[in-house]
Amino acid sequence: MDREDTRVLEHLPFSEEQRARAAILSVEGMGPIRTVRLLDRFGSASIIIESKDEELIAVDGISPELVQNLRKAWSFSGMEKNRASDRSERRILLTINDADYPQMLRSIYAPPAIAWVQGENTRTSGRCIAIVGTRRPSAYGKSIAYSLAYELASNGITIVSGLAYGIDSVAHQASLDAGGKTIAILGSGLNRLYPAYHRRLADKICVRGFLFSEFPLDMTAKPGHFPRRNRIISGMSEATIVVEAYEKGGALLTARMALDQNREVYAVPGQLGNPAAEGTNHLIQNGEAQLFTSVSDLIEELQMEPDETQLSATDLTLLQSLSVTPTHIDDLADHLCESTSQLLIQLLRLECGGKVRQLPGKYFVQSGSI
Repeated sequence: MDREDTRVLEHLPFSEEQRARAAILSVEGMGPIRTVRLLDRFGSASIIIESKDEELIAVDGISPELVQNLRKAWSFSGMEKNRASDRSERRILLTINDADYPQMLRSIYAPPAIAWVQGENTRTSGRCIAIVGTRRPSAYGKSIAYSLAYELASNGITIVSGLAYGIDSVAHQASLDAGGKTIAILGSGLNRLYPAYHRRLADKICVRGFLFSEFPLDMTAKPGHFPRRNRIISGMSEATIVVEAYEKGGALLTARMALDQNREVYAVPGQLGNPAAEGTNHLIQNGEAQLFTSVSDLIEELQMEPDETQLSATDLTLLQSLSVTPTHIDDLADHLCESTSQLLIQLLRLECGGKVRQLPGKYFVQSGSI
């Protein structure tokens, strides 16, 4: 970690907790898995910073070198902590334990432990669907992406994409034109928007939705960042729709990540002879994606909310283990003899049905009658 990587920490307008989060985020090699382990062990970023070196090193995967780099990052963050600042950009640092952290994203493998979020409407309430595709779409692909995103947004569905050229930017713009909400997942820090050409579009997105980045503010876009970005696009969404994709491209990677995350994948069939449609056609041919037919069919298929008659015996057992008193996920796992990862998926489904509410720190309570 060099001076340039941590320069922005000097200007943060936030509390000690927010500065601690920024310091952890800036440490190269910390990664989401190690950071989640620290947050699970200590509860908050500020407590992590205040803990002794030997306590941190006792956590699996935390080396003395990482701890030393964390101390350096914290030192940089405190240089000008009292400086007045402009809060008009409405940036916040979320950790995975925060109530506003996207619920769908929590259940994927290695979710971002800490992320920058910027916008006027930074909660992911409602249904989210990802629309992705090539940066070099045909006129047909652009038209399909626009009408698809517009109709979904008109039905109250939030559109998630990656702010890239081509299908991504068309999907974002269409959702805005429909008066809907859209979320852009970045492969760079918020201060180094990529592509820079989409600055005006990003500003518009911040009015109706938000930008989301797991990278430090001044981190430039790098090739290795985009697979990490793609897992967030699919992970934040109930379903991913691929409009056009070449045989080798990021959109296909996003689709396959969605499959790994047990999310629905749809592909728009492309015109024969169009190279930009070969990837989507192969997804359908290989059974990796369902054939996309219409928005109405998609909405009907995805609107399956659990109710009292649909609750399984396993769901009822889990609900009966909860009350209005917060219960930690680890205690639930011990009581039910289940893995925490499996319980989180089950709890997320019950939360979508209004039966469970999650509190900060991975505590859960009942929010509806059984």
